[in-house]
Amino acid sequence: MAAVGLDVARLSAFCSLPPTTIESLLDTPTVDLVRTLLSNISERAQEFDEVKSEKLKLAVELENAVRGGESKSRFLKSSINQGLKEAADLKEKLQAAGTCEFWVWGGSFANMIYSRRIQAFTRKRIRSIQVF
Repeated sequence: MAAVGLDVARLSAFCSLPPTTIESLLDTPTVDLVRTLLSNISERAQEFDEVKSEKLKLAVELENAVRGGESKSRFLKSSINQGLKEAADLKEKLQAAGTCEFWVWGGSFANMIYSRRIQAFTRKRIRSIQVF
């Protein structure tokens, strides 16, 4: 009298019961067999709830990690853009200083060397700011 369409092997594996117990439960159910089956199903339901809870917890952690990464990425992009802007400004100032170098420093050789040292220092600063 086994029900048609039931996969006894699968039910047996799911409930952690031997296939003969499932077959006897289908043919001649007893109170003990039904209790054993319901007890095993209850254990599986508890495992399912625990797994479901863990899955939800991991989904929340993943979402927090993604948001944190996006926030960090925006901050780093902003820092890079700020550094590039500062580098461009310093480059402009350096070029402007280079065109009027002799007028500002009076054209003497010692002053010209001093001016070149300042330019070299500024170039190094620009290179240290640039990200690329």
